[in-house]
Amino acid sequence: MRIVWRSFGLVGLACCLVLPASAENRFGVVAGVNFADLDINDDPNVTTLTRPAIGAVVDIGLGEHLDLRLEPMYLRKGGELEPGANRSSDPGGRFFSSFLELPVLLKISFGERVAPYLLIGPTIGLRLGADLEADVAGLTLSADMKGVTEPIDLGVAFGAGVSFPVGPSSGFVECRYSIGLSNRMKGGRVTAEGPIPVFLEFEKAEGEYKNKGLQILAGMTFRLGPS
Repeated sequence: MRIVWRSFGLVGLACCLVLPASAENRFGVVAGVNFADLDINDDPNVTTLTRPAIGAVVDIGLGEHLDLRLEPMYLRKGGELEPGANRSSDPGGRFFSSFLELPVLLKISFGERVAPYLLIGPTIGLRLGADLEADVAGLTLSADMKGVTEPIDLGVAFGAGVSFPVGPSSGFVECRYSIGLSNRMKGGRVTAEGPIPVFLEFEKAEGEYKNKGLQILAGMTFRLGPS
């Protein structure tokens, strides 16, 4: 977590240095949950996992009702996997991955004090960790998946929210849906540790999967520059 917070600080500092002085710019914090899911090749038997999300917010004013919203955050993704027909080669379990993710979103607002808004834009995630808990022959095994998954996750996000005044600051709540665009599977072999170690093989094409999820977020922002 120390590495994550240092990364947030560096991103926030960089953003502050490039904020235009002619528009209202805001900085703040955001937290919420990610209802994480997986889009797995030819496998609909995946259920969602609820995981935390926390980070920072930078709104760069581009116009009267137009902002560039940056939300660097620590985000956990994954899904609950149902076993296949052959449980020894296709076991069920739970897949977790953690990311330092940067959504770069165009924010279009409607209103002044209480202002609904729309969001859309790309996301890029740097994988921090990836773990699989597999149920094989009644045994729960765990495996580090970093070696067989891609380190960068590209996607797109869209959603809506509403901002409102809280004293001199501004609060907001938003709902956002993100869809991964790239295959996360790199392929290879991992050893699942447990009472009996088991080798698990993954193929890039056959094991293709993409992240997706619904994020419910809330936060506060504070004015940085002149309005």
